[in-house]
Amino acid sequence: MNIKIVAVGGASASGKSHLADQLRTVLAPRVPVFVFRQDRFFKPSDKIPIDPATGFDNWDAPDALDWPALHAALRSVRSATSLDALHNLWTTHNLGRDGQEEVRAGVAAPTASAPWHPPRDWLATVVTPNIDALILIDGFLLFHDATAVEDADACVFVATGYATCQERRKARAGYNCSDGVFWADPPSYFEDLVWPAYLRYNQRVLTVLPPQYAAAQADEDGAVDWYLATPMVVRLPDAPMPVLVVDAHARGEQAQRETIEAVIQHVWSV
Repeated sequence: MNIKIVAVGGASASGKSHLADQLRTVLAPRVPVFVFRQDRFFKPSDKIPIDPATGFDNWDAPDALDWPALHAALRSVRSATSLDALHNLWTTHNLGRDGQEEVRAGVAAPTASAPWHPPRDWLATVVTPNIDALILIDGFLLFHDATAVEDADACVFVATGYATCQERRKARAGYNCSDGVFWADPPSYFEDLVWPAYLRYNQRVLTVLPPQYAAAQADEDGAVDWYLATPMVVRLPDAPMPVLVVDAHARGEQAQRETIEAVIQHVWSV
């Protein structure tokens, strides 16, 4: 059975899950698509590390995740011999479920456009029947973990600016964690931990992007945002395959079309 695993990384609230869900919707008529959530592997709430500077529980640190369990699950996915086996993994291990179920703060999420569907003849040309199942693993710490990247067959990085991530994150009232605990971001959690962790743990990608992207942070006059104009392929010095960098919040139908087409072409070409 030919299974292709695609790692989809980027900042918390950057649009990784939305992109993965869009791709599943677009590709489902041609190939079975399974979405694997990194957040399924958060440690229990009482095992989350404490940030020494703020005293906050630090859900954005690598130590907040059970990496051995995640790696074992990926090995199980890779060794599946049938679609029934994959469906069983998703059912028995909740691989498609977040370890933190997002709760909205009584306001609508920032509007996300509906998936753009490529023409069928284009899909038939690009999506060749050499893949029996596509696994999209999304997570904000994937590119920090060498094993997760090396185990993937293709890599996609979602680049979205500070203001967009901040707006989306602060629209969440909190999270229903898998162990029954409700957790909410303390004041300044995004500024103190989420964005700094993103910059720190995604250096292998950020260092090869245009410099203004990594510098897109809040300044004295408010939030500064920056968007990727078009999808771009970058090479990481320590990774075996190229990484496609996209902006999942691309504005307009043409930009969305370019994003979806670029991801599909990248996945089937590497």
